[in-house]
Amino acid sequence: MIAIYDSHDSKDIEETVIHQAAEMPLNHLGIKLNYVDICGELPDAMDDPDVLGVIVWSYDWKFEDKEIAEKFLRWASKMVDAGKKYIAMGLIPFEGKTFEIDINERNDFWKKLGLKDTTEWISTTYDSNLIYNCPELFHFERHYPEVLPTYLRMVKLGNTIDPCLMVRQKDNTETDSVLVGIGERGSYVAANYPIYWRFRVGKAARAWYFNPFDFFEKALGLEGRPRPDTTTLFGRRIFYSHIDGDGWNNYVYIRKYRNTHAIAARVLLNEVLEPYSDLAFTVGPVGAEIDFQWAGTKKSIPCLKEIVELENVELGCHTFSHPFDWAFFKNYVPQDEYPYLHLYPNGTWMGAGAVAWMKLFVGSDDPNVTESHRTQYNPNQLKQLNEIYDMPRAYARKPFELDREVEGAVSLINKKADSEKKVKAYLWSGDCRPFYAAVKKVADAGIPNINGGDTRFDTKFDSYAWVMPLGRQVKDLWQIYSSNSNENTYTDYWEDDFYAFNLLVETLKNTEFPIRIKPMNLYYHVYSAERTPGLRAVLKNIAYIRSQEIIPIFASEYSMLAQGFYTLKMSEMGKDSWMVEDRGDLQTIRFDYAVAKGVDFAKSEGVIGQVHYQGSLYAALDPGVKEPVIALKDLEVIEDEPREPHYYLIQSRWQMKNIEQVDRGIEFDVMGHGPLEMCWNVPEEGEYLLSLDGGQPVTFKSENQQLEFSLPQEDTGPLRIKIVKKS
Repeated sequence: MIAIYDSHDSKDIEETVIHQAAEMPLNHLGIKLNYVDICGELPDAMDDPDVLGVIVWSYDWKFEDKEIAEKFLRWASKMVDAGKKYIAMGLIPFEGKTFEIDINERNDFWKKLGLKDTTEWISTTYDSNLIYNCPELFHFERHYPEVLPTYLRMVKLGNTIDPCLMVRQKDNTETDSVLVGIGERGSYVAANYPIYWRFRVGKAARAWYFNPFDFFEKALGLEGRPRPDTTTLFGRRIFYSHIDGDGWNNYVYIRKYRNTHAIAARVLLNEVLEPYSDLAFTVGPVGAEIDFQWAGTKKSIPCLKEIVELENVELGCHTFSHPFDWAFFKNYVPQDEYPYLHLYPNGTWMGAGAVAWMKLFVGSDDPNVTESHRTQYNPNQLKQLNEIYDMPRAYARKPFELDREVEGAVSLINKKADSEKKVKAYLWSGDCRPFYAAVKKVADAGIPNINGGDTRFDTKFDSYAWVMPLGRQVKDLWQIYSSNSNENTYTDYWEDDFYAFNLLVETLKNTEFPIRIKPMNLYYHVYSAERTPGLRAVLKNIAYIRSQEIIPIFASEYSMLAQGFYTLKMSEMGKDSWMVEDRGDLQTIRFDYAVAKGVDFAKSEGVIGQVHYQGSLYAALDPGVKEPVIALKDLEVIEDEPREPHYYLIQSRWQMKNIEQVDRGIEFDVMGHGPLEMCWNVPEEGEYLLSLDGGQPVTFKSENQQLEFSLPQEDTGPLRIKIVKKS
């Protein structure tokens, strides 16, 4: 689906309201967005079967060129004529502040959607009353205020649009206006009526007036369609944890460690990584913090080597010099950084503190520092930084080099770890808004990437509008977001209230109930292990996570799974039947409102399991089948899980692949963390033999045709399991 934005208003798609509010529910419904600048070239997508429609939503179109608006109007009209759904939200780009397109041309377009633009703005609304034609859609997170926002009077034409919400002045039907409408060819939501969105000093507020999941599903005609799902794997909610290496060598204030001279990384190892071997952790050091020429110490490397040898730890890379403001380095030259060199506590290539300042403005051997730089330097002309940061990166012993940030950091970490394990994930740093060249360099290195987004859904950020999408489009590539925010947003960037990260549990619950929209993600920094409150918060979150039914995976595995969402295609094979292509590592397809539906295994290929949850049906795919086919059937009896005369997986804590049918049973490979927990539907009641790697079989008895077992395991696999009916 094409998302239209204005580059004059938003330099990065992350700043758009579509990205911050609409994209998450659209992702949940299985829709991926392709962002297109209204001021640039509009794609020839009329005949593209992969383009479902167009979404247009902005609070402030900044472009002032009438030709842009006219070009877009013609393009949008052709898209609607081609059968593409058009969703208009917020201000209309046909109406500029410094230009005006002929109303007849505009209404030729609106007529296709079943609307007429009267050009009349109603600014006095105290006598206006709302008319709810679809009351179940509204009052989702917030009621509309008693005094309504201003609105453009849009009149319903014909029967091609269903006016879900209308407004009437003084009980006069002739003043009726559509505020929210869902139509056959497109849908419309008046400005200020999708979401409450306010920014105040020290507090921001967001809340949906209507249910965005239901609205977009109806507006795009998605009822009954399968959704690629990134929250669930083999029937269980995904859990992954990744730890940025910041603070690796930090002094520890925890009483237990005060006299041991332990660094924070050591505490993390002792208190989290070793004790919780049933969970999976991705640990990404900062290259500079393990390099003796930058900020490493003699304690840095031994700790790294011990951490990486743990079975439940995956090696990651959290850059080399830890950029805070990635945009600063997009077109970097060393001179850009000169005004900040005196701020770096670990020194720079021009010295530290006042020394760096004096070298710059008094004398320097650096040939890049010319007399022009000293005499023409103007503090008011500095290359701007993100307002959160005082300097562009954490370490500056040498000028910035992108090669060092990626290949250099990865190579250094691999060398220092001195292990068969190699870096498997690249963890973005700072504002987590890398420019294209950085994302491409990581992609070219063949390393999955993650970080950014900062999803929260708790008492302070109490709306689905704070839950971010899967990732951020960077031209033809994708930056994958972490599923939850880290402790920085809870602790004022590690300045105060160090225990506040315990609020993560609220987000974990709210993104699970009443609908599962995110996996479980525990994301924090090594410096959380330097203070007692920070460590206690991490451990409290872990306690909650371990109390849930989860499937632990590494961050790199989640990133690859999420990348599969963006490449996946589905082809309809017939009624209730679809082929899945190009899914990468994504292994779950979800069907909503499907309590009376089940997988038709006789007509399916490469589907190994199913489970019903929250009214949805989750189908588990076989990783070994490249193009699986999913067929559904109506269930004669609605019960816990359908009873079938063959094996199928209901849920598993461990991942599996290479599933084979054998005499009276099945064989498959598994790998995972913690106890080997599984539940299978089996062909008939009775006793079943389970053997691991050809070992002595263990007998389990099924109940209601379900074979459930839990075996303690220290080995993370892969192991070969065989399950057969006992003769």
